[in-house]
Amino acid sequence: MECTRKGAVMTREELLRILSFVDSNRRIAEKDTRLSAVDPRWNIISFAIRRHLEGKLITVTSAG
Repeated sequence: MECTRKGAVMTREELLRILSFVDSNRRIAEKDTRLSAVDPRWNIISFAIRRHLEGKLITVTSAG
């Protein structure tokens, strides 16, 4: 697939690495601070984006 936009385009690996970085920072904040709480919406969105970028299906059993 060819991109017609000018400028830098991120690869799937780069997007996955950013997603992993954000996830790890959220886990640290949730574990180490009392002001932070688990955000199930972020967990679902992060999981869905990661599965999409990895080319994997999202099924009832994979999401559980």
